[in-house]
Amino acid sequence: MPQELSLWDILRSPSSYEELEQLEPWLYACSQGDNLFPIICNTPLIQPDTDQYIRQYGEAILKAMALFENHEECSDWFKKRYSPLSFQDMPMVDTLIEGEGFPGFMDQINLPSFLVPFQMDNTEDLVFDIVGKHHPGLGLDLGCGQGGMTYRMSRICTRVIGVDNHFFLAALANKHMAATEIGFQYYDPLTGTNTGSVSKKPVDNVQIICADVTALPFSEPVFDWVHIGHLIDLIDHPEELLTHIMKILKPGGTLSVATPMDFEQVGHLDEFVAILNEDFTCTHCEESMPWIRYNHKRRWVIHEDWIWIGKLRKQVK
Repeated sequence: MPQELSLWDILRSPSSYEELEQLEPWLYACSQGDNLFPIICNTPLIQPDTDQYIRQYGEAILKAMALFENHEECSDWFKKRYSPLSFQDMPMVDTLIEGEGFPGFMDQINLPSFLVPFQMDNTEDLVFDIVGKHHPGLGLDLGCGQGGMTYRMSRICTRVIGVDNHFFLAALANKHMAATEIGFQYYDPLTGTNTGSVSKKPVDNVQIICADVTALPFSEPVFDWVHIGHLIDLIDHPEELLTHIMKILKPGGTLSVATPMDFEQVGHLDEFVAILNEDFTCTHCEESMPWIRYNHKRRWVIHEDWIWIGKLRKQVK
């Protein structure tokens, strides 16, 4: 990533700007040009309607402020402006175990013997090993969750931006990036509650933002690598996301996709795949990659992923 190009240079969110003009300007990144947005727990909150997002998912923000570092004046402002009684329940996520998805996590958990034959390298490791040979510059991780793939990308990218629409996960991911160790608890039916930890190097070339992938705050072709991990099965029109990615990915840039194969809606990926075939050159495709994860319901789950990696042929206006 060129030195003169910072995160703030590539963020574009006019609707957020208009909304936040009406709020207290001292709270926002006013010194960063024309981009105004709240930064809570070191996590920029950039939504099409930021005020509405906070009113809807304030519980997730309150939890993050209680657990993670945050400026006191920001906390005071938040509590004066928003009533916790109006917040909805925090959106459900697949896992509440810190560190899941980071390298070394599965090595710390006692895998039941009947699952050992299914154990394989996870999706993120496979994609990282393939794309890593190309040494991309600026990376974008969409649906980053706790940041496991974002962390991997930081090892070969000059800079990485991770995006997640769940504020607590985004703030947790920012915390993980600076950590040297991620501790966690998990439950085993034979031994009860256990503890583990994942050691890692802190990274300073990553910024996680809380944003909606259907309204990404980027408009220029600046990214060398865009990764979509376990996301397109959750959005209604993945082809629209892909069309926008083609506008912000450099010609010759790499797109990697990992998604479960258990779509509820038949044909959900048809238009998405049609665009891939027309505008990208496929460099790797794997249709049925099994991998194991441990979810928040204390259950082992075997996923079957579709992996696709390719390069954009030409820029889309």
